[in-house]
Amino acid sequence: MPDSLRFAVPRWSCLARTGAPSAGGLFPFDPELAQLELGARSVIKRETRTEEERVQVESWFFEHGLDVLVAGSVVLAGRDEARLARARDAELAGDRDAVAVRELGALLGYPSCCIEAYLALPVRDDAALFSALLPSPPVPAPPETLWLIGPLSLLAHTPCSLVCPASYELGRSTLARLDRETPGFDQRWRALARRVHVIDDLGRALSFELEGTYGAGEVGAASRTFGSGVPCVEPCSPPDLARVRFVADHRGERARLVTPVSSS
Repeated sequence: MPDSLRFAVPRWSCLARTGAPSAGGLFPFDPELAQLELGARSVIKRETRTEEERVQVESWFFEHGLDVLVAGSVVLAGRDEARLARARDAELAGDRDAVAVRELGALLGYPSCCIEAYLALPVRDDAALFSALLPSPPVPAPPETLWLIGPLSLLAHTPCSLVCPASYELGRSTLARLDRETPGFDQRWRALARRVHVIDDLGRALSFELEGTYGAGEVGAASRTFGSGVPCVEPCSPPDLARVRFVADHRGERARLVTPVSSS
């Protein structure tokens, strides 16, 4: 049975990435807008789930003087009408059209290596992406390439590797821009991002601030990162390791060897 049928995956609200954090806060923050301002992308894409979300997303983009086009539940924004139109056409063509995928990916600023890795996958739902592109056993990776926990990610794409140089550089420059806009953002973001992150087969997303090795009974503080689409951090009990399906170690240079976790 395909992973997409056997395992639940989180569904993140795009409103966690639509807005600006208050002083001393973290959410919402908009890495795609930061990348647009940096010239790292031409178009921003938001996948909305409700009419309320769509209205809030459009209002956020209008506040920043962006043009907006809508393709179904997807909101596209940018400053170049021709590029926006190309992005809309590519979005409507679907992800089975390789030419359209490359066109849209380039407009969204995705590294070409990551676009090609995505195209090479036979199945492209979230569970398949997690299974194919997360290393097993997990190996230490920089927090700048974190993507398993959507609202925490500085990236809007799935990197071809957690150590993809192009994705790392994009994450690094995005974080620097966000920190300039909201001083102290870097430190607050790293406090959550520099952890071991997991998703279990119930679709629960958790992060672990570890002392020791994951899977060796030395788990420190565990936090439920984002409950039902609303950003939150609260203490919780570690999950049954047998239920852990996807894991990514983003402790960076402080990371130690992580004990393999069975995916069965």
